[in-house]
Amino acid sequence: MSATKDASQDRPLRFSETLWFKKGEAEEPDSLPIEDRYHDDGSVTHGDVDRYGLRTGSTSQVPALTAAPAPRRRKPISERELVAEMTRSPGIVVIAIALLVIAAAIARMMLS
Repeated sequence: MSATKDASQDRPLRFSETLWFKKGEAEEPDSLPIEDRYHDDGSVTHGDVDRYGLRTGSTSQVPALTAAPAPRRRKPISERELVAEMTRSPGIVVIAIALLVIAAAIARMMLS
C-alpha cells in the first residue's frame, strides 16, 4: 500500500485520528514507516470510533473553565515596600560573579 493512494479503490489515503489514538494505546510498536502508520486502512471498527474518535456527532458549546479566586493578602502592600523591593541591590549575585571572575583569572595564571 502506498502512502498516497489506496491500491484497492484508487483513492487518496487520509490520516485517521481514531487510528492514531488506538495505536498510541497499543503495547507493541508499529513497524511501518511513520508516513504509512496512521492511514485509514479499514481496520477501525465502530467501537474504536466511539472510544477514540474526536467527532461526537453533535455541536455544542464547550463550558468555560473558571479559575479559583486568588487568595487575598491580609495586609495590603504599601507603595514604599514595592519600590524598595524593585530597587534592592543584588549584592550577593554581584559578589558571586566577582569571585568567579577572580577564580578564573587565578586559574588561568596558574595554567600559563
